[in-house]
Amino acid sequence: MNFQEVESVKQSLELTSHRLIDFLPFLYQDFKELGSNTGYMIELIDELQKTTPDKRVLDLCCGKGVTLITLAKHFNWRGTGVDVVSDFVQQATMDAFSQRLRGQVEFVREDIAKFLDRNTELFDVIVFPACTDVLGDRVESLDILAQHIKDDGFVLVESDYKSHSFNIGSGLELTKNMDDVIAESKLTTARKIIWDQRVLIDIYQRDTIRLNTRVNELKARQPEIKRELEQFIEHRNQHLKNYQDNEVARASWLLVKQKLI
Repeated sequence: MNFQEVESVKQSLELTSHRLIDFLPFLYQDFKELGSNTGYMIELIDELQKTTPDKRVLDLCCGKGVTLITLAKHFNWRGTGVDVVSDFVQQATMDAFSQRLRGQVEFVREDIAKFLDRNTELFDVIVFPACTDVLGDRVESLDILAQHIKDDGFVLVESDYKSHSFNIGSGLELTKNMDDVIAESKLTTARKIIWDQRVLIDIYQRDTIRLNTRVNELKARQPEIKRELEQFIEHRNQHLKNYQDNEVARASWLLVKQKLI
């Protein structure tokens, strides 16, 4: 991976060191959905009656493809998933084939910025669950996504925010209100769902336990990265504590082009 690809993966998976990149397949072997909640996305889509079949979906940082596969099956949509982790893309491709979605969805191993640079298609839906700054700052990222959706299309994003000061971000460095970010962009909020805090805690706690098991195994096999692995779990434990203390929450947004509102 090049520097940009490494930074993209670090942000989306909350990695504390680039040295962990090569061990992602091992660390995340027990995962299907990597932190997102497709159920909330479906709820947003259903409530706004945006369920027309045959929509074209672009899932950026798609991981193992669970979100795209779920949307394709649930709504009979077609789509493309993009991720830089080869093992994740291979797993997504196999899962799509096993669920008889061959020809309906495809998965591409590529940096999402490069994919968008060469893309000429306008999509009905773009999924960008980890609303990080890998495409620029968050306003720039949303503006770029707006260029790749149809006039009646929409974008699905998720983000943490500080419960009391309403700041958001991809990790503990929560610096700006997501609603303010959206207001500065070429998109606007059609619907927003704040996650049930218990659901958020349960998901993050379950995932951290799984990761901790693999981290302990990997420390025995790769002692040279022991400190990086411990820092990774320390970071997650601190983030989990912030959820448990109700300092940090998470929401999902369905965004549309401003001129449609």
